[in-house]
Amino acid sequence: MATHKYLLEDGTRVPGVTTVIGRFKEAGGLIHWANQLGMEGIDYRDARDTAADAGTLGHSMVDKFITGGEASEAVVDFIAANECDSTDKRIELAQQAYQSFKIWWSASKIRVLETEVPLVSEEHRFGGCLDGIGVVGNENTLTLLDWKTSNRIYGEYLIQIRAYGALWLENRGEQIERYNLARFGKEGADFHYHSWSADQLEPAWGAFLQMRELYETMKQLKALAS
Repeated sequence: MATHKYLLEDGTRVPGVTTVIGRFKEAGGLIHWANQLGMEGIDYRDARDTAADAGTLGHSMVDKFITGGEASEAVVDFIAANECDSTDKRIELAQQAYQSFKIWWSASKIRVLETEVPLVSEEHRFGGCLDGIGVVGNENTLTLLDWKTSNRIYGEYLIQIRAYGALWLENRGEQIERYNLARFGKEGADFHYHSWSADQLEPAWGAFLQMRELYETMKQLKALAS
């Protein structure tokens, strides 16, 4: 996904949801990972920049599908970017995960309304790009869709998608009723689906507002210290 620049109506640039949350992300797991690689004589920067994993490809295949393209286009791009061929094990695993996604998608009866939606909050001064908005079932339950490549669900994901819901409400005047997250495991052929109601994620919105306030305070203190 391309990086977006979020601007208020007066032209002021504001941070994105992931930028705000990233300032307070738990770094323990990353530090352990980098330390472990170092003990094995591997530079974490080299490992970070290696070819994409199966989960990333599965994610890309879904992006193509949701936006009206062909999943095979993502495979072609993957082969070109990673200088591999169609027999690569990662492609086989990604295709398995993608098929699991398709089975779930068919049963979910979700109808996509919009994808890749960049929005900005004038009130809270932040922006974000929603993976997708759709409706479910005959009752047309308004649903936010988000895709992740990760081996588990983290609390920050809930904060992120709830902040997206606030962006949608402020800009479109509609309350998101369900928050759906589709997760692809990084290395394996696993696909998992998670769903929460707006009420369940209300604490996540409070957490984001605190993060946004502290983000601005830290920015001011950094300027004073320089």
